[in-house]
Amino acid sequence: MIEPVDDRPRVPVPPLIAVTFATVGYVALMIFGLGMTSLALDRSVIEVQGLGPLPGVFAATASTLAVAGVLLSAMPRPLLPPPPLHALGPDAVPAAPDSPAPLATPRYSVGLWTALGAYVGYVVVVWIAVVASGEELRTATTVAGGVAASWFGIVLAGAGTIAGIGGVAMVRTLGSRPRWPWEGEDRDDT
Repeated sequence: MIEPVDDRPRVPVPPLIAVTFATVGYVALMIFGLGMTSLALDRSVIEVQGLGPLPGVFAATASTLAVAGVLLSAMPRPLLPPPPLHALGPDAVPAAPDSPAPLATPRYSVGLWTALGAYVGYVVVVWIAVVASGEELRTATTVAGGVAASWFGIVLAGAGTIAGIGGVAMVRTLGSRPRWPWEGEDRDDT
């Protein structure tokens, strides 16, 4: 068994922080993935001229909210750990040892649900946004179908999968902050 380098307790990332990091990671992967796919295919994500950027912005926002919502629903409660007793003041009383345990840790299969949320959220909202911009239903269906049945849809689902698995991994694994080799107290400077 590998021993930790330091003797500090290793704790999982609080669920709310893991959801935040995973959601920000999803946004970065989505923007990068859609941009590189558009560049590689020499094709726009939304190919209808005159729509402007709003349908894409609304769809990306809905997709991001879907990923964050799926992750939040899968995370154990409480989302943040209780503050240390010294932060609560001199009259703080420790929590009762028989307090209810948090829900079980999330499964990595959450990545499938975040993929589905990212994909469906984008496709449905881009369709709604195109209709709301005054276009015909046929145009909206063409735009949504063009995203859904192309590499763009695969990129959205892939980014959602990676974000979901990453968010779960942060909560399930134990770790501590990164440390440089010279930060150890038992350095040998000779």
